[in-house]
Amino acid sequence: MGKIAKRFRLGASLLSLLLPSLINHNAIAADNSDKILSRPVKGRDITVSLPAEKTVRITFDRYSAMIDSRRFLIWSGEFDPFRLPSPSLWQDIFEKMKAIGFNTVTIQLDWAYHSPAPGVYDFNGIRDIDRLLSMAKVAGLYVVVRIGPYADADLSRGGFPGWLTRQKVDARSDDPVYLAAVDEWLTRVNAIISRHQYDGDKGNVILYQVEDRLGDPSPVKQRYMAHLYAKARHDGITLPIFHNETGPVGDWLSVARSGEDVASLIDLHGFSINTTRFCDTQNQPLREAAPPDLGYYNLDNSASFLKRPATSLITIEDGSADYWGSNEQYNCLANSNDERHEMLILGNNLINGLTNQTLRMVYGGINWGWLGQSGRITSFDYGAPIDEARNLRPKADGLKRLGQFISTFSDITKMMPGSVIVPTSSHIRVLHNVNPDTNSHLFFITHKPANSLHDSKFTFSVALPDGTYTLPEEGNLELNGHDSKYLIAGFNLGRNRLVYSTSQFQTMITQGEHDIALFNGRQGEAGEIVLRYETKPRVTVIEGDARYF
Repeated sequence: MGKIAKRFRLGASLLSLLLPSLINHNAIAADNSDKILSRPVKGRDITVSLPAEKTVRITFDRYSAMIDSRRFLIWSGEFDPFRLPSPSLWQDIFEKMKAIGFNTVTIQLDWAYHSPAPGVYDFNGIRDIDRLLSMAKVAGLYVVVRIGPYADADLSRGGFPGWLTRQKVDARSDDPVYLAAVDEWLTRVNAIISRHQYDGDKGNVILYQVEDRLGDPSPVKQRYMAHLYAKARHDGITLPIFHNETGPVGDWLSVARSGEDVASLIDLHGFSINTTRFCDTQNQPLREAAPPDLGYYNLDNSASFLKRPATSLITIEDGSADYWGSNEQYNCLANSNDERHEMLILGNNLINGLTNQTLRMVYGGINWGWLGQSGRITSFDYGAPIDEARNLRPKADGLKRLGQFISTFSDITKMMPGSVIVPTSSHIRVLHNVNPDTNSHLFFITHKPANSLHDSKFTFSVALPDGTYTLPEEGNLELNGHDSKYLIAGFNLGRNRLVYSTSQFQTMITQGEHDIALFNGRQGEAGEIVLRYETKPRVTVIEGDARYF
């Protein structure tokens, strides 16, 4: 790679480079240290250990999830099948999710939907979980399953069956009557899930959630969680088990930080944050909140888990259910939580090392019958990327670009903070990560604060593997209004070297003897791509213009 194209400049929205033959970009193999594994557990009337010879296929370290020791970024969206009671349409949702860049679907199950009476369960037709999971596999999606028993999910009674409310039980506790009812549900649903859990070439379920935002880690609640964990293991569930908390430093993480034994409770920390940009009563968007730093760049050193962000699964609640008496806010929610909003939230999480994310919702659907929580209207559109009628909203385009970037830029699965970057504008923040194995660089650029609506022009200097550069060497970078950018440097595009780009890298594919790399940028903004290459690439401008320097 002796030649270098100094300042290959892009004034285009989309541009592809035809490059010589490709080096195979496989996922980076992970080391075997510092993994979180499933452990022996004890619950009420159940004691179980995983067999010594059983391989734990899904593990985590401080950087990412791993499937069979291969690094993997969980990029998931949520879909509630009971809000689309038509199995023939499930495949449509899964294929659209795959097409807009997701590699995983998070599926919430509703106990009440399957059990109209004590001891009576229905898993046929529109309630066929076995068929549902098989369809997700056909579409090429892994699955994160949320089994309850309490689900929340804007459901009536939080997903508890109606007959349970007529029993004198202390729900969400170690009450024997309540646990007996719970075990009825878990025995049946675990039998289905266990057949679909990932095991090499078989199955596609990779994570298993118990309960939702339980709170109060009292001894009673701990015994309850221990029972759910042990019941899953007893029923043959070998996947990592997690619980979804309210906020990053929740009650159950506090138990773990206190030094108490939580081996019988959870394998993986999970939590939700609400990033929705809500609308007022006149359907006007409220002011955007700056996204929180929940990982590498969080300044609270007491929250030690934030320095190991990939040991968490974060649920991003980005949208909302509408309510009776509102001004039909779904269109406003869809527009205010648009592509730029979602890129700011998701990109900020990625640069903070949160490599396991699920977006709630990708498809909302409809509250049929008595499904919905009291006060909610029938529509559960949520302002999601796939609307109630299963049409793609414009913000699905941004998710596709980001999803393609994540799947191609495999170095993102092992990143750590790099040198501090000081841009020429005090209104700009540049966060900088580096892959310790390949020395590739990732930059995430926002306003300072990130919810600012200023227009800013700036440059920044950085030492890269190929030398020290000012980005860009000609002109300026721009952030205009509600905006952010993710840029990469020091990354091999086949036999060619991407020194840096101020246009966003989207994806790369192989076609015959050539590699084709795709970059994108804002309409009217210039970009700069610097390459080292053996053979001069052929440039195709899809929109805009481009020229060599």
